[in-house]
Amino acid sequence: MNGRADKLAKWVATKNYDSMKNIPHEIKRQPSFQEELEEGEVLMIDREETWMTPVMAYLASGALPEDKKDTKRICVNKDEEDSILEELHEGACGVYDGASKLVRKALLQGYYWPTMKEQATTLVKRCWPCQQHALVPRKQASEMKPIGSG
Repeated sequence: MNGRADKLAKWVATKNYDSMKNIPHEIKRQPSFQEELEEGEVLMIDREETWMTPVMAYLASGALPEDKKDTKRICVNKDEEDSILEELHEGACGVYDGASKLVRKALLQGYYWPTMKEQATTLVKRCWPCQQHALVPRKQASEMKPIGSG
């Protein structure tokens, strides 16, 4: 499916319209959003419900979802962000995971905020037990070469 879109994009970029006569196309002289709509004509956008729908509704009108689990997903304030990550990282069931796994755990619990990855990385970098007991790479910097005598 993406292959067809790629070919079409490459074709448009070359502006060699004669080479692709078998592709139906229309050359617009002005952007379609500048065209006048006839009276009563409506441009409909088919929208399906996604995980973003409640978030967009909250941002647009402040309306919270009826399901408390969805409300909890939306309502994470700045003060809670660090405490959520710290609890997952070093709390009762924390196992001092790395940043990527920590973010994955938070997402599985239903939390999300835009700076999760950066905050998790910072948390792991400043965590003393993680730094003290982290695995040290044992791979040699370069291939070993034997040293022969004379």
